[in-house]
Amino acid sequence: MVVIMKMQNLGIALGITGLGVVLQAVNAPANALVFNATYTSTVSQINNATLSGVSAGDSAVITVALDNNGTSIDSQTWTPSEVDSITFNFNNGANETVFNPVFSSDSGSFVTNALGVLTSVASLQNNSPSVSVENTTSTSNSPIAFYIDGYNSVIRFNNSAAVYIDSTGFSNNTLNAADWTISAASSPVPWDFNPTAGAAIGIPLFFGLRILRGRRSYV
Repeated sequence: MVVIMKMQNLGIALGITGLGVVLQAVNAPANALVFNATYTSTVSQINNATLSGVSAGDSAVITVALDNNGTSIDSQTWTPSEVDSITFNFNNGANETVFNPVFSSDSGSFVTNALGVLTSVASLQNNSPSVSVENTTSTSNSPIAFYIDGYNSVIRFNNSAAVYIDSTGFSNNTLNAADWTISAASSPVPWDFNPTAGAAIGIPLFFGLRILRGRRSYV
């Protein structure tokens, strides 16, 4: 009888341990999210030269990836140091460049209100030929500068081609927060599963349930 009780207690203890690990994992903080702030316009002209895949009237989308280690879009602030990347997409990807967050000049922040609506946009630019390019689909010309500064010239290439987008004064430009949208670039998950966590959960539950199920054989 003593052996039976000890085995039962062991089974219960292992089961409780496994349940505790499960509860701890489920209640762990959600992972931080990357949010995309997006500005959509059209190409008004290519100044000084031609550019492969892009013409006046084509779509122009600027996306700034933001990460402040938060999980909410509401009442948030992202400083220039919390920019992950800046993407310029023209003509539905016919010409697209992703820049690393290297700035020769920056000011302000991306800010949302309690409803998750952008109320402020940071000014970000790098007009240096050494600007960091993560990747580009531009095959004929290399991108060397970008501008999110309220003016309609937004990107420049090494053949002096500069892409201008449609904007009207200060009522519709890249620093007007009302012309931007923001959304999560990824979906939150409650916890990261890994083999160690799986073993910590699975082994106690397996043996606990097995011992509890087998206790009748001792009676």
